[in-house]
Amino acid sequence: LLKLEKLHASDNHITDLDWNAFTTSSFLSILDLSNNQILDLGPLNVSSMKHLMLKNNSIDSVTEFLFVGVPLLEDLDLSDNNIEDVNANAFASLGHLLSLNLSANALKEINPSWFVPLSSLRVLHLQRNFFKSLPQETFDTVGRLQTLTLDYNKISVVEADAFVDNGYLSTLSMRGNRLTNLTRLQFRGLRKLKYLYLEGNAISGSLENDIFSEMPEMLSIYLQNNLINSIYRYTFYNLDALEILDVSYNEINYIASWAFLEQKNLRELNLAHNGLRTLPGIRFEGLSKLEFIDLSSNRIKRLRPSFINYMDSIKFIKLGNNPL
Repeated sequence: LLKLEKLHASDNHITDLDWNAFTTSSFLSILDLSNNQILDLGPLNVSSMKHLMLKNNSIDSVTEFLFVGVPLLEDLDLSDNNIEDVNANAFASLGHLLSLNLSANALKEINPSWFVPLSSLRVLHLQRNFFKSLPQETFDTVGRLQTLTLDYNKISVVEADAFVDNGYLSTLSMRGNRLTNLTRLQFRGLRKLKYLYLEGNAISGSLENDIFSEMPEMLSIYLQNNLINSIYRYTFYNLDALEILDVSYNEINYIASWAFLEQKNLRELNLAHNGLRTLPGIRFEGLSKLEFIDLSSNRIKRLRPSFINYMDSIKFIKLGNNPL
């Protein structure tokens, strides 16, 4: 195996492995052991390895010194295991790691120490665990992070400045958690965020003014399947670049007249499945690039034709299931 570069051994019944078997494979860069039944990991010693896939095995812990022998590793997939414990120094030697996937495990708390050595990390997947909160500066040592997924945990608390050092983050996904309210300070520092996924939480009441004002490069916001009832005049303040806004499947019965005044680049607006009764007060003058608007499944009884007067680019309007 002296010249071996890639080894794909996924979808087998491997339970144990002699990790020393690869020590002579000085060119091995990709090792895929996904979808097996591996219980324990032994220290790997393959200095050339860059991609290690261990998805869907039976691993329950990640110990110290485990990855000391793979210092050039760029992609590590440990998703869909039974991991309950990750040693604070488990990734201490992985200074070149670009992508880390710990999703679908049994982790209960995020230990910031995990990320201290990972200065090159760009993508971090932590969805489908059991996290309940994001303390202040949780991800402060991975300042180059671009994508962070935290979907389907039990997160109900995001402290102020949880992302304050993540100025390069472009995608933040927190679908299916237990968030009940949003504040501007929760998002402070996310100056380059472009995609925000918050659907399927329990966000209730009104979306207050300036909530998203710290994110001027935002392109898409997804807030469907929450309990929001009001949108204020400056809720989307400073979001000039916004192209897609989805607030469907909420309880919205009030939208301030000029709520969308600054969204001159908005292409898609989804307000379906809410409690809107009338639109006369909502001004659409600024939406010159709007192509799609969904107002279906509301309680709208009357609609003035003039409401589309300023929508020069409109292609598709959905008004089904209203008492018109």
